[in-house]
Amino acid sequence: MAELIPGASVEPRVPPSLVWYSVDDRREIEHRLRRGELQSVRRGCYRVTGHGTDEPGALGTEREQRILAQVAALEARLRTPHWFSHTSAALLWGCWTWRLAEEVHLVQGTRPGVSRRPGDPVMRHVGRLPASDRAEIAGVPVTALPRTIIDCARTLPIASALVIADSGLRIGTSAEEVRDRAASMRGARGILRAERVLRLMDARSGSPGETLVRLIAHEAGLPRPDLSHPVRTALGLLWLDIAWPDLRVAVEFDGDGKYGRKPAEVQARLLAEKRRNDALDEHEWRLVHVTWEQLGDPARIVARIRHAMAQQVARGRRVAL
Repeated sequence: MAELIPGASVEPRVPPSLVWYSVDDRREIEHRLRRGELQSVRRGCYRVTGHGTDEPGALGTEREQRILAQVAALEARLRTPHWFSHTSAALLWGCWTWRLAEEVHLVQGTRPGVSRRPGDPVMRHVGRLPASDRAEIAGVPVTALPRTIIDCARTLPIASALVIADSGLRIGTSAEEVRDRAASMRGARGILRAERVLRLMDARSGSPGETLVRLIAHEAGLPRPDLSHPVRTALGLLWLDIAWPDLRVAVEFDGDGKYGRKPAEVQARLLAEKRRNDALDEHEWRLVHVTWEQLGDPARIVARIRHAMAQQVARGRRVAL
């Protein structure tokens, strides 16, 4: 398993509960649909929403939950050998996602006897899946984690693929295992594209936002940074999300909910952040803070990082910690 920074945690996602239509339960189902407690998944199949219910394991975004409900509905009905794959497997493994398409992917050994209907979110991939590429999560058949990372890297835009790859390494597979499996797939469609993602993936990325900022810096030609970089300060050991230690420049990604919602909680966290920034300032670190909203302007992020670097160079900051 990859060595994680303190506090790193990734867990498999649990599909939401399903309710199947029956004549006896018709009135109850219609009542729950009106109340927003149920949402249609497929014909005659409904998922239990978070409204009015304490749904165990209901993690992730609403879109993720809709996809996972489709997975659960298919799993209940399919009788031929199959394994959920690509982004569907990534969701089940617990990987992060970015700009996730509302599709369900699965691998089957034989071509299905029915054609795909317009609007059907199910993407079937026909082919042989080696035993080493098969796994199971909570009774659901999926592609093994290395194969899942590779398949996503072969087919997704680089940003979406890298977010999945980084988190896949945090779950437990190693970069070497993923790259070795990709090397054995030479000649497969999209494998050269995948190798670009696999060269960039890093288990030390602490969030999807950090991964995206790192990719922005890479595509701008900035030097490769250190991730989860430790700095000893008067407050103890502090971790910097993305750092260029020789210049003492770092990017900190501020995700949603960082400061909490209650006024007292926000005040306490703001004070803690000021103390943290002051401790780093004593060691002449220059921090660039980035939020989700600012990811929409990559050029501005790069300009801010370059400006911070230029200021540190002007101050003669080219020393290692």
